[in-house]
Amino acid sequence: MFNFLKKLFMGKRSGIAVVIGLNQINDELNKHYENVVSKIEKRISNLENLFSNYVDSLAQMAEQLRNAEIKLKIDEKTKSIVISQRENYLKHLNLLIEQLKSIKLSNVDEFAKGIFLVETKLNAFFKSAVRSRELAKHLFFDEIEGVDKALNFIRRLIENSKAVLEENNVLLFYKLREKYEAFKSVSTKRKEVADLILDAKKKLVELGREKESLEHELEALKHDPKFSEFTLLQKENDELEYTIERLKSKTLELFSPIQRPLRKFSRIVSEKEDIKLIEAYLRGPFDALISDEKLRILKLLADLKRCVSIDQIDLKDKKKETVFNNIEKINFSVLNSILEDYKSICEKKTLVKKKLYNNQITLRKKEIQYRLEYIDAKIREEKEKLLRAEERKKRLDEEFFPLKREFENDLGKFLGKEVTISF
Repeated sequence: MFNFLKKLFMGKRSGIAVVIGLNQINDELNKHYENVVSKIEKRISNLENLFSNYVDSLAQMAEQLRNAEIKLKIDEKTKSIVISQRENYLKHLNLLIEQLKSIKLSNVDEFAKGIFLVETKLNAFFKSAVRSRELAKHLFFDEIEGVDKALNFIRRLIENSKAVLEENNVLLFYKLREKYEAFKSVSTKRKEVADLILDAKKKLVELGREKESLEHELEALKHDPKFSEFTLLQKENDELEYTIERLKSKTLELFSPIQRPLRKFSRIVSEKEDIKLIEAYLRGPFDALISDEKLRILKLLADLKRCVSIDQIDLKDKKKETVFNNIEKINFSVLNSILEDYKSICEKKTLVKKKLYNNQITLRKKEIQYRLEYIDAKIREEKEKLLRAEERKKRLDEEFFPLKREFENDLGKFLGKEVTISF
């Protein structure tokens, strides 16, 4: 009993297990299908002839219905309604006959597709003509019965045809052909993603090796005799940078306390150049001072002091004193000292930078650091690629393996063998 049920659910298998390559499947399908076609060709031809005869018979029944006369004595109104319904029924019936005659069933492929089209047209006819059939049947019973018998012959032929196609796996062949394309598409995508994963992993290994090599080289530079010179120059450069930052802080400390009155002052100044200069000092006092070589700001600060003293700029008395004191601190000597110090520092920095530039350790260190930054960026990029590819492969695997099992099972039923697909 168990073996019977197993055969029932698994289909007829020969017990032979075969391994078929993905690219061989199409050839195997077509070769086996040719055997199926040669086996059922005669039966299909007989069914096609029967179908043609049944359609001709249906056409004759339709003609008899069209020519039938009403033998019963009925009132004109009822007669008119029934005749109208007969015409409506014949309209649907003649359309069906035309559709059935146009369907080609001359070979197995056409038959396998066409017989389902016949079924579709027949079902559509039954649905659209049901009311007119029932009404016409009251006075044309025999003729309608003749049409029904012809239609039933066609309906039984459809069922027999589907059984022949099902028994010989013709329908399974078409199903397999569609599944094969879907399976092949998923398999191709999966292989492409697997290649991307391998490529990303390979690149990460190569980048890791290159990074390690550069880091070793960077460490080795520290033991170079010129490295101590480089270290001293770098230290000197850092100290000069720090000195510049101190000058910036000093300038900011001078101008920050007078920012508010200076902003009010900019609103009453008439000269555009003066307004631009004040706005520059408000945005960044140090950068403005470096650009203000003639120290035009001193004249504007004197004007600001005058405007505050004559109350042209509204400030409280206590605030006025604070502003005056802060303006007094910003004099030629202080600003000029900052400028001179900055120029001196810049000259020293230029010399240090030149020495650093000419130092081979500096050049090589910069090259290595630039290359390391590039490699780190590439490693991040490849890791992101790898993560995306692995996530995509996981999704494809969830689709691929059930599809593979289902396809192997259906292909096994079709070929009569236990099938495993290889790649």
